[in-house]
Amino acid sequence: MHGLNIGESESIILFKELGGDLLIMDEKKGRKVASTLDIKLTGTLSILLKAKQEGIIIELKPLLEKLIESKVRINHEPYKEILKKS
Repeated sequence: MHGLNIGESESIILFKELGGDLLIMDEKKGRKVASTLDIKLTGTLSILLKAKQEGIIIELKPLLEKLIESKVRINHEPYKEILKKS
């Protein structure tokens, strides 16, 4: 599906089959394809920010650092922006 990896493709297919409301996807290619299919998207950083705003988690920075330590790629600008918003 449009050069996506199997995980991205399957996520989009499953979302469509189940009639999902919101797809969590971070990969740029996958998000681009999903948006062309009118799929409402969010990402990991947005979910963490929402959890912080709703008092579900206390601090974002330790969680973001743990993601980075686990080899999750987080771009520098979104990282800085989410810390400013929290």
